[in-house]
Amino acid sequence: MSGEETVTRAADDQGDQESVTGREAALLDEIGDLKATVDAIRTGGIDAVMIPGPEGGSLYTLTSADRPYRVLVEEMGDGAATLSEGGILLFANQRFADLLGVERVSLLGRDLTDLVQAHDPTILGELLATVPGTTVHHELTLIHPDGQSTPVLASATGLDLDGSIVRCLIVTDLTEIMKARQEAQRLSSELKTSNDSLRDFVAVASHDLRSPLVTIAGFTKILADNWATLSDEVRLKQLGAIQRGVDRLSRLTNDLLASAKVEAEAEQAQPEHIRLATALASYLEAGREELGAVAVTCPSELVAVVDPSHLTRILDNYLGNAFKYGEPPICIEAQRVGDFVELRVRDHGPGVPPEFVSRLFTKFGRVNTPATRVTQGTGLGLSIVKALAEANHGDASYQQNEPTGGCFVVRLPAAVA
Repeated sequence: MSGEETVTRAADDQGDQESVTGREAALLDEIGDLKATVDAIRTGGIDAVMIPGPEGGSLYTLTSADRPYRVLVEEMGDGAATLSEGGILLFANQRFADLLGVERVSLLGRDLTDLVQAHDPTILGELLATVPGTTVHHELTLIHPDGQSTPVLASATGLDLDGSIVRCLIVTDLTEIMKARQEAQRLSSELKTSNDSLRDFVAVASHDLRSPLVTIAGFTKILADNWATLSDEVRLKQLGAIQRGVDRLSRLTNDLLASAKVEAEAEQAQPEHIRLATALASYLEAGREELGAVAVTCPSELVAVVDPSHLTRILDNYLGNAFKYGEPPICIEAQRVGDFVELRVRDHGPGVPPEFVSRLFTKFGRVNTPATRVTQGTGLGLSIVKALAEANHGDASYQQNEPTGGCFVVRLPAAVA
């Protein structure tokens, strides 16, 4: 290499080194400027930032950078609020105010404890005690100034802002969820009731239906196999047992069908104005061979508004029970009480045990007493009575007779004679 070439290479190397040093210096200056910008933003020393771009850059003020978050908070479907460490509202979005039914400006400076109700007093304390980095969720009720309320799910998160603790509160309206929850509970209760009814029906079908069928089948086979060798007296006796089984099946079937019709609201009442004294006399005359002596006390001018067929079924059940489970004397009393006619069937038997009275008018409810153990029944009669009374805008109930016995009451709308 010639001397001239050596001088040229040395000059070039020196130029390259100076170029690299210049670029490093420029880069360090740019980093310094960026650091200064960041420090100025952090300390509030500047109000805007220029971001370079392909078309010369964009200017972002602090307000424009924050605006998307403010819009998000304002437009969100949940209520949002900022609370001081002591639980005072520093900010609330419009949705939070709407859930409380107030103007938003009236919320600032309010104590959160004045606006909500918690089922457990410790819940509110937990929400107001959240520390930075933790979130607590609880159900609360927002109280409106007019006394209305809104159930919400509240989520509180603790934040540390330059050494001061604030809490961000998000509340979600649970009104529709609560309605759905109540509907689910109602359906669950109805399902349980249906399951209980089905279980009771199976119990009745397995015993009360099978028992007369066994009787009918047994005596029918005896008669069929031994007809020629049996005397007329034995034949009639066994035919009588078959007839009693058929009658029992008929009663049970009628009760089951009547209960099903009432439940399905198919048993529509067709009420008429009925003079009770005349109706009671006709009923007892028609059933004098089946019923015993019944004393009646009823003013001649007393008129009830009731479906005649429903009244007959109510009397069938009340008087049938009085003769099966009670003791004479048995009487019917009727009188007007306000806008209703109260009809009572009294007996002087042992009455209903107090612990069973609440179940007396439920389906398949049969009290366990010596009288009921020896008397067949379905446990449907009184539930049918209550349903028919309610279908005629009345009610059915039980009272203890004094000094002994039971008193079964039906209330029906009264009318002028």
